[in-house]
Amino acid sequence: MDGSVVTPAVPAGKKIPGELPVQKYTRQTITWIKRWTDHLFSFRTTRDRGFRFKPGQFARLGLYRDDGPKGPRYVWRAYSIVSADYDEFLEFYSIVVPGGDFTTRLAELREGDELLIERASYGFLTLDRFQGGRDLWLLASGTGIAPFISILYGLEAWESYERLILVHSVRHAGELAYRETVEAFRTHEVFGEMLAADPG
Repeated sequence: MDGSVVTPAVPAGKKIPGELPVQKYTRQTITWIKRWTDHLFSFRTTRDRGFRFKPGQFARLGLYRDDGPKGPRYVWRAYSIVSADYDEFLEFYSIVVPGGDFTTRLAELREGDELLIERASYGFLTLDRFQGGRDLWLLASGTGIAPFISILYGLEAWESYERLILVHSVRHAGELAYRETVEAFRTHEVFGEMLAADPG
């Protein structure tokens, strides 16, 4: 069995656990995978033209599994979106949970494989819930950095606060995923000018 999402053949009227109405999700293709360590990786998928989100929100991803004692089922998990809201792709950051029903299967997928993404976006970790001011502290551990990268890709945070402070806590230096992305903001054609104006 390859990594693609496969629509199973089931008797008419029989519902598979975790199955959603087809109008609630789209099938998207994995286009890029970056493995940071043996248990951390990022990946990108195609993006449905109708999918909208605010930086800081998450999407629900789904995979079909027909192995193991649980039998055929759809498994869904929430993943914060790393990419900018204007990107034509969606990017996610994942940890592999040993024995996990979702992440172990997700880690097996390759470029060209499919997964399911709900049409709706979710979550309230968005800047419109906060009043602008001097400092915006973004505190993250592990994969929790994902929504903050999306927020930093947008102009709103840079224009609403005098200082943006990102703190990313990990166990080992090799787990500092997106370090180069964060450092690249200093030379970004737009954000770099803002940092130069207030290097503090």
